[in-house]
Amino acid sequence: MENYIVRIYRRNSNDPEQVNGVLESVEQETRRPFSNLDTLNTMLASGPEALPTESVPSGSNTQPELALAK
Repeated sequence: MENYIVRIYRRNSNDPEQVNGVLESVEQETRRPFSNLDTLNTMLASGPEALPTESVPSGSNTQPELALAK
């Protein structure tokens, strides 16, 4: 069984289907961005090897950098 971490960073309040985030595979140590729920669903249904991935370095911080408005 594949284990995933789903991080959602932004959601469009006018269109709840539009979400930006990252799907991380725990076993494969990969990370894939998504921009809507259909893409996320496709990635989860197709498995870890079906779509291009980005390797996640061990011990890396996968949180986005946030700039604070002054």
